[in-house]
Amino acid sequence: MNEEHVNGAKTKPVKKISPKKAKPNAIDSSAVLELRWNLHELPSSQHRAGLAGLALCVEFLKRKPDRKGTCEIKQIDDDGLTLVVDRQGMQSLFDDLYDASLEEQFLEKKRQKKKGESKVDTPPKREETRSEVDKTGKAKNVTRYVYDQVVPRGAMIDELDEGVDGKKPWLSCGVTSFGRRPTTGPVAPMRTAQTE
Repeated sequence: MNEEHVNGAKTKPVKKISPKKAKPNAIDSSAVLELRWNLHELPSSQHRAGLAGLALCVEFLKRKPDRKGTCEIKQIDDDGLTLVVDRQGMQSLFDDLYDASLEEQFLEKKRQKKKGESKVDTPPKREETRSEVDKTGKAKNVTRYVYDQVVPRGAMIDELDEGVDGKKPWLSCGVTSFGRRPTTGPVAPMRTAQTE
């Protein structure tokens, strides 16, 4: 490379960066992949449990006759699992696993998002004022801020977990972290789009 002199200092010329081209060996979006996992090659028991969970999810997906693409277990044995999947099949698997709905969440304070060094209130969908009884037994008007919240349904767990005495502990503890309302403590009622 040639060096240029600017104000007596030597500088290297700037390289031009060309846009990335598609790799000639990139996988076709309609390609069907065959993936094999050997249990003895997986690094931990958590990985083996995850593989069992994947097998369970793929088998659970079979209950949907309208699913798209290919996503099926070709072979499962004592040594491992072989999965045959294409892009649409993988999309169907994740859609079925997540199976989210949009629910309304009632909050005591406005949501905030960080903007630089400060926090900015996020405008709610609407505000509701209602009368509630406080700890001393007095009625007072409180304002609740309503926001839409994406909530995974957990269909597989919901259908497979029989629960005890009508309670499904796996579902209630698992989805709370994803935005569902907690099962204990005072909670404002939630309305879904289907009930309105």
